[in-house]
Amino acid sequence: MSETETIGRVAHLLTHVAHQLPALAASHDTFEDIRRRYGKAMKELAARGEGRVTAPRAEVGAAYSYFSSARDLIKELQALGWIEPGIPAPASKATVDAHRTRRYPLTADGARVAALTSRRELADELSDALLDHHPYMRALLRALAQEPLFCPLASQGEIQKHPSRRYWVEHLASTLGPENAERYDTHLAEAYRKRFGGRRREGLRPSAKEVEKLYEDAFADLALQARGLRFGATTLEQLAGWGAELKLLDQSRHAPGRHGGNLIWLASEISEADGRAKARRRTYAEHRLEVAQALIDTYFAERARASEAEDERPRSSGAYQLVHLIRAGAAARTNTVRELGDRALEELANGQLDLGVSVRLLAARIDRPPRSERSSRIRAMHLTMTRAGATPVDNDLKEQ
Repeated sequence: MSETETIGRVAHLLTHVAHQLPALAASHDTFEDIRRRYGKAMKELAARGEGRVTAPRAEVGAAYSYFSSARDLIKELQALGWIEPGIPAPASKATVDAHRTRRYPLTADGARVAALTSRRELADELSDALLDHHPYMRALLRALAQEPLFCPLASQGEIQKHPSRRYWVEHLASTLGPENAERYDTHLAEAYRKRFGGRRREGLRPSAKEVEKLYEDAFADLALQARGLRFGATTLEQLAGWGAELKLLDQSRHAPGRHGGNLIWLASEISEADGRAKARRRTYAEHRLEVAQALIDTYFAERARASEAEDERPRSSGAYQLVHLIRAGAAARTNTVRELGDRALEELANGQLDLGVSVRLLAARIDRPPRSERSSRIRAMHLTMTRAGATPVDNDLKEQ
């Protein structure tokens, strides 16, 4: 791919577009209007547990909060062809006051999209616009259509245990392929020098947390390069966020068999026509049975694996499996979002869906799944499955 671009840092793009377009169509289209609506949307996201609201720094002040985010959103809407191009936005806090009353009217295409009343239709239009105007988004989805993307990770504990760069080069060679081990070493050394070189000259060492973030970014860079993708970790994070919100892709650090990294997989159907790429999410109505069967297959595969592990307690025989692990495995198998697995698990557990298993969801009491794996639909931490006619698992094991 020869195309390059800069991706705007706008998180929760669908949510902000849904807030902004109808108001812009009603001529509430000044920079101040957009900035205030951005802040309101962030509060709603925080209330749903999907974002967070931070108090403006003292040197910024409430009257200037979210000005840079509002600016980036305007630029993204201009890039998508939904706000008139060429209208400048404030480049810094010092220029905000001069732009407060500046107007950002919709284009004819933006007005058409603003008139949509269905969030699903809006999501489809936004998906189309992103693929039309962002070559990196097209490249990522096309790569995922071939196979999932795996980005290795290193925890702080592992970094403290294995501080040598050579260890992590060998780890990458075993994960991403041994043919580029020299390039891995060069990349890690250069990334370390750029981020911590000044401190090193002063005799100071970065913390394990800082090195963890450095390795997360550097490993993602190398994983992308291995797939021929010409963008880095920061852009991947932005694209994956957009894709997950639009349910075009999903990701998890807990997919079975892919521990020690983040797995990103396609969750949509990609089509190409008249030189345009389109992506449409895979729905529960169409893939209900496929997802439910994948949950069953993943559960029994993990149960067998756990039973064979040397440290497995004989009493449980691997019957009690983590919900978020089974859900991630099923989603990756079926190229669907994890949310569909939640719905299938509910139907299997309450008998609405009969595929020859009895499913029991065990409520979380003390332990909680990782934040990235928490579900608004299922509060359980563990689950068990019993095939029809089989002996139920030992129910004397205390629920977690």
